[in-house]
Amino acid sequence: MAVADRNGLPVSVYVESATPHEVTLAMSTLLRLVVPDAPKNQRRWKIERLFAWLQNFRRLVVRYECHAENFLGMLELAPSLILLRHL
Repeated sequence: MAVADRNGLPVSVYVESATPHEVTLAMSTLLRLVVPDAPKNQRRWKIERLFAWLQNFRRLVVRYECHAENFLGMLELAPSLILLRHL
């Protein structure tokens, strides 16, 4: 689960096992916000653009990592690189 700002840049990501429903992950994702007051006005295409950028990282698409902690590390590295590219 991910949250993006009004430009489609990532501000929060969270990973959990495949069994819980997405609704239960929303609060955990919002608690991990990098920016304290992220804008609430988000459009669907901006979120889809964020996920398209994340698809450029093969380790996230195929999920080579077996453990959730390792996958979360890669998932946190990818948005960091995305943010650095858009400075």
